[in-house]
Amino acid sequence: NLVHRDIKPANVLLAPQPSAAAPVRGSGRESDADRVADERGLHVLLVDFGIACDVGAETRLTRTGTILGTPQYMSPEQADGDPRAVGPASDTYSLGTVLYEMLCGEPPFPTMAPMQLLWSVLHADPPPLRRRFPGVSHDVETIVAKAMEKDPRRRYASAAEFADDIERTLAGEAIRARPPSLRWRVRRTLRRHRVPVAAGATLLA
Repeated sequence: NLVHRDIKPANVLLAPQPSAAAPVRGSGRESDADRVADERGLHVLLVDFGIACDVGAETRLTRTGTILGTPQYMSPEQADGDPRAVGPASDTYSLGTVLYEMLCGEPPFPTMAPMQLLWSVLHADPPPLRRRFPGVSHDVETIVAKAMEKDPRRRYASAAEFADDIERTLAGEAIRARPPSLRWRVRRTLRRHRVPVAAGATLLA
């Protein structure tokens, strides 16, 4: 029930797999990441839980309006400063930004002023992955886009589902994620730009 709240490349380490710390096979404790890393002689470590929170706690120490995390990798709900909205889907978003950067070499919103960066995280869609990295497949672009949906309810329900679609892509199988429909994208655009759309409709009338 822990939410890390600061997943970024600097907090994901690959280290030699120590034999004493190797998970016991068949114990149910070995993750897919551990299995893949073990095949390469590496161990995947997520570090720095200094601002992690317990989603099951009745009270949270973070005050509303306090922004915690690294802006380039934080979820929209973190950028909004509402600790009650932060949950497992927030870490899924951050994992999506890490994968985005791994594929094209830079985060979704690079080299921006702090306030512009927070506004972009809240309201702007990142440049399509294939625009920055034409060699990426449509399925991979869809996976990253789903993990980085602005609405937490439209992201993967868990990191396990996220990982499952990545495994499907690597195996050449069909992924579960699907790009949003044209109708939904139009409705989202209209909601985001209500004032200009209303003004335009008034002028047209």
